[in-house]
Amino acid sequence: MLERVFAWRGKPKQIRVDNGPEFTSNALESWATKKCTKLESIQPSRPYQNGFVERFNRRYREEVLDLYQLESLQQIRDITDKWLRYS
Repeated sequence: MLERVFAWRGKPKQIRVDNGPEFTSNALESWATKKCTKLESIQPSRPYQNGFVERFNRRYREEVLDLYQLESLQQIRDITDKWLRYS
């Protein structure tokens, strides 16, 4: 998915991430290094340091996840693609 984002938006110098397990993996760190993109972690228990993502997560939850009875991963992807295009 990050490859798609980079192709669409361009490669950033850094990606700010929280401290969740999905963002602390060696695979992500290795991938970012190969792409010459720095991973910048927020301080633990400080979600406001990543306010843009927190706002996105809230909107996505309210405007997509809470509105549909989702039956498959592909359905979520299709709905998300439409939502991203029109948001």
